[in-house]
Amino acid sequence: MRRGDARRRPEAGAAWTGPASLAAGLLAALLLLAAPCRASHTVRLATLNWQPYVGTDLPGDGFYAQVVREALRRSGYTLELAFLPWPRGMRRATEGQLDGIFPAYHTGEREAIFTYSDPLGTGVVGFFALRGRNIHWRTLRDLTPYSIAVQRGYANSEAFDAADYLNKEVVSDDQTAMRMLAAGRVDMMISDERVGQALARRLLGPKADEVVFLQPPLEEMPLYVCFSKRAGRAGQLKAALDAGLASMRADGTLARLKAASGF
Repeated sequence: MRRGDARRRPEAGAAWTGPASLAAGLLAALLLLAAPCRASHTVRLATLNWQPYVGTDLPGDGFYAQVVREALRRSGYTLELAFLPWPRGMRRATEGQLDGIFPAYHTGEREAIFTYSDPLGTGVVGFFALRGRNIHWRTLRDLTPYSIAVQRGYANSEAFDAADYLNKEVVSDDQTAMRMLAAGRVDMMISDERVGQALARRLLGPKADEVVFLQPPLEEMPLYVCFSKRAGRAGQLKAALDAGLASMRADGTLARLKAASGF
């Protein structure tokens, strides 16, 4: 072999600079670029166990989780759920640690913090009481003699939330409110009708029929995804979710999911 034909080998510890090393470097750079891209297409939302609408023990995490997941998927996003107690989820979404929270009612106070999606659906909010109490009401003033369990951090109707003349017992969650009601420690609890009925069946078993939803309902209220303004992309995510929801309404997917969930 002639001296001119000899190829130099890299010294120990030296980097290869040929075509193979160049390809490896390009691949590493692409992977680094792809990581933030994948992260930017992941939407992290807080929610809670709020059967029968959403919950870790429901198929697909429940109707509202299925709707949000599919609507975002159609706009190129992946949903990541954080099941948290409502006050903690609301705090993390408010601070921008998460992209948002759902399913949530609209309030004027929240408008300064969140951008609301189009409605996901509606829920009927009202009062539960023990059947034997025979409580009747027409206006909120009629409820002044009664103690009412309310869940910390929840929004109800704006009229009820502003009624500071009512005797409201603040509790940590829906389960505590239902147990207090069943034990006679409060006269009433406020809840979504389906949520309260599901809760009574789960906690009270054969005694669930002793708890009744009072007529008239307080209000039928839309439920939304609230996107955190502090997270920095509320408008972008609202547009993506709303476009997905419109597509699901148009092709019948939303109606099929609703029927499959029994709503």
